[in-house]
Amino acid sequence: MHSRRLPGCRLRWQLKLRIDKAKSLILDGVALADVAAATGFASQSHLTRVFHDITGATPAEWRRIHRHDKPLASFASEKNWVS
Repeated sequence: MHSRRLPGCRLRWQLKLRIDKAKSLILDGVALADVAAATGFASQSHLTRVFHDITGATPAEWRRIHRHDKPLASFASEKNWVS
């Protein structure tokens, strides 16, 4: 796995804070371009590069893995709504 070395503890700490905020916004369903703007990244692609470098997943992959809602088909079968 390719990872970039981040110079200095302060930069790593600041990026981690921004990525933690981005994770929260992503789980709230905020559009990725808006997440990038709200967390101080120059663009959605900049957010995606840094997010991937730190977490090992893109923001979209991370959203799919960590979202709490279930697909409707799964929900329906759990509630015995499918005949």
